[in-house]
Amino acid sequence: MSHHLKTDSDALLPINRTDLQAAVVKHGQLEAVLGEGVQLLRGFKSHPKQSLLPWLIWEYGLGALVPYLDDLDQVLQQGLAWQRIRGTQKSLEMAFDWLGFSLSDVEESKSYRHFYRYQCHLNQMPDLNDVERMAQLAELSAPARSELVRVTYRLDLRELKLSASSFGTLLSDHSGYRHRLKNGKLLRISTRREHEAIIDAPGSATSSRERKQHSSWQSYSSQVLGTMQLSNSIVHSFQSANTHSRQTSRAYTIGQAQWFGHWQSSVWSEARYPQVITFHQALR
Repeated sequence: MSHHLKTDSDALLPINRTDLQAAVVKHGQLEAVLGEGVQLLRGFKSHPKQSLLPWLIWEYGLGALVPYLDDLDQVLQQGLAWQRIRGTQKSLEMAFDWLGFSLSDVEESKSYRHFYRYQCHLNQMPDLNDVERMAQLAELSAPARSELVRVTYRLDLRELKLSASSFGTLLSDHSGYRHRLKNGKLLRISTRREHEAIIDAPGSATSSRERKQHSSWQSYSSQVLGTMQLSNSIVHSFQSANTHSRQTSRAYTIGQAQWFGHWQSSVWSEARYPQVITFHQALR
């Protein structure tokens, strides 16, 4: 096959070469013409221009992260790091951090039937818009077989399991209400709000009541000579007067209001009611 090889430069060109390609190779100007362009290709992805960012994001497949990050530079930098750990718990924590939320725990289901389900326990209170974005990022970050079914914040009551549950569990389900996402899936949300208030009520009030009762009695009996007979009662005369004295005082202390309610209520503002704790002390 050596007789088919040619020593000239035309042998390196393909059959469908153009006249310009043949002329450049023939005159030995290939490096001079293309050398500068080849040098520019080195490192152009390390420090890309703004006009090149959309094309790099499309090339790396990071277009789904654009709505969750501030600019395209962050999409390219953090998106590549997220893509390397995608499908792990760390990628889920990284994605939730973009929304300003941190995870206290990611709990996987221990059920053999629903092994693919998992729950996210948050350290911050989310609203419905945040939950929608969390569900979308969880679908991108978690493994394809996994499904986010519940999000909790400071309220996590579990379903009752016979001979295995302690006091405070629910009869047939976990705490929270079911919210239908925009994609049609159901996600359970279980959260608890706490409101602290300091009330300063200056002023004082004094009330008193005094009641006195005094009692004394005297008895006098006399016997008349010559008239006493058996079966006759002795004549007695009594003089009595009753006086009692009692003084009472009461002190009332109004404590801080407390709120009570249950998770299954439809609206927390309707279900919770304030209770004023009153301290009563009586001195007698």
